[in-house]
Amino acid sequence: MKVSEYRDIASALGRFATSRETAQPPESVIGIQNKNGALKFIAGTDHAGIVIGTTDYTSSEDGAFTISARTFLQAAKALPARSNVDILLSKDRLTIKTEGGGRIDLNSVGSLKDAGFPKKPKEHVATGSIPAAEWSRISKLFKTVSAKVEVPCVQYMKGRGYVITIAPGNRSSYVNLSFPATSEIEEYAMAAYRDFWDGLTALSGDGVIQWSKNGVIASDGKVEVFSAAYLVHKQGEEPHEVAPWPVLLNTGHSDISITMPRRQLIDIVRGQAPFDEQNRVTLNVDTGKLLVTPFGVEEGQEVLAGTSGKGFRSVSAGYLNNILTNMDSKEVTLRWGAGMPAVSITSEEYENWTILLAPTAI
Repeated sequence: MKVSEYRDIASALGRFATSRETAQPPESVIGIQNKNGALKFIAGTDHAGIVIGTTDYTSSEDGAFTISARTFLQAAKALPARSNVDILLSKDRLTIKTEGGGRIDLNSVGSLKDAGFPKKPKEHVATGSIPAAEWSRISKLFKTVSAKVEVPCVQYMKGRGYVITIAPGNRSSYVNLSFPATSEIEEYAMAAYRDFWDGLTALSGDGVIQWSKNGVIASDGKVEVFSAAYLVHKQGEEPHEVAPWPVLLNTGHSDISITMPRRQLIDIVRGQAPFDEQNRVTLNVDTGKLLVTPFGVEEGQEVLAGTSGKGFRSVSAGYLNNILTNMDSKEVTLRWGAGMPAVSITSEEYENWTILLAPTAI
């Protein structure tokens, strides 16, 4: 196995396991399961987890046990990048041998059954198809919008699936991704724990997301990320699904729009942000140009841009730049109108997304 592949595995496991000395299981251990010529690495928190499979190893017998996450994760950082390692497995030991003759022996620290990993959902009522590029986008945008407070959900409606999140507090921003899906139940939704959405960056190929009352699982054929169901618990009631966030869609119509390089817009907004309590900037669109100013100030930075219509919106500089920074497109288009107070953020790469930013003043 190339060291780069070992590092990728360690990086993915590190989204759920930790090298902190004070950590306790399940975060302090990594599960090892060897069966029928396939090795699986397992990591998890109390509510979510990850399973990574590989056949690139040598084994003498089947086994299932846990090893120290700290040692495994730190070893990945210490090995030279352009080299190879051999993974050797026995019933209760995992050994990493380097090209130079070094070795790291990771003995069992407990049974896999007693590690405390959450159970992987084995049944589902809805399935959606997710292109490879979207996994990382979901994780990054959901993390910045929900601010680790609100729990995103996945929902089926009329032949489409939607993963949705919304900002807490004043509901400053909203994000959803639409994708083809099938379901046994119309308008069925399930929320997943934050760890699950953060862990989707470990997926790199086209895959599926599936959900039911047992939880949510996402897979690209090599890596599985899963979460227990996030249910509402009220006294005197059976645990039940969280009410889903609304499905909002871009209409494609607007009175005013700006199209320009994403990085350039980030730099201009950052340069004009007042960094006061509300941190507002005003986007003033005229024919072929955009003027960005601190809120209530007439002077700012003007640049050429692709535009339509004339008008302005004031928005939070921080909220806008947080979204733009976590996108990966070269250009973005901002749109709004008389019947559309929110600012819609779109791009060619995000054609199936709805990204909305509330104005702070109109």
